[in-house]
Amino acid sequence: MKETKLYLRMKGGLKPTERKEEWEQELDQFNEFLKQMRLVIHDVEGDGNCLFYALGDQNRLLNEENHDHNYFIEVSVHQLKSNKELY
Repeated sequence: MKETKLYLRMKGGLKPTERKEEWEQELDQFNEFLKQMRLVIHDVEGDGNCLFYALGDQNRLLNEENHDHNYFIEVSVHQLKSNKELY
């Protein structure tokens, strides 16, 4: 797959309510970028496990394996415990 670089100004503090048309254009560009990788933006519950929900969600889009958020929690905890000196 061809590597594509995409720079978004949203990270720098541009809020959806500021310059709404610019923000929507950048969001559309980002969605097209994600589509090339078979990924999508999807809302997940923000309860402290949102990173793991997001990983599970995108994993289902990319792989036939159906790893839910619990799988990614277990892998992360194992990595942290096994490599304490790195963290």
